[in-house]
Amino acid sequence: MDIVYSFPNTEKAKAMAIVEGDKFGPLAFATRGFVQKDGTDYGLAGKTLLVIRNVSEEFKKQADVKLKDVAGLEVLPQDKASEIVRRVNEEEEAAQNGFGSIFG
Repeated sequence: MDIVYSFPNTEKAKAMAIVEGDKFGPLAFATRGFVQKDGTDYGLAGKTLLVIRNVSEEFKKQADVKLKDVAGLEVLPQDKASEIVRRVNEEEEAAQNGFGSIFG
């Protein structure tokens, strides 16, 4: 499952401190990986997005608990999350292909 959290830009420092400080254990953000994006690029002006790919329901439950104090936090509906994840994947592939042409 892929999860995309959305929260107001004013809560970005608080949310990212939680995410970046969660480094240890099988359900830690660091062991799963995450991508932070500006919501404006995805039609969500004034929001920061936290994209987490390929995680279990158990991870999501723990992540929800860890992020509970972030004001305005919401989990985007699966259809919107899938679209954002698809675009993030395309952006990363394009970046990798660009490096390949430079160093290839």
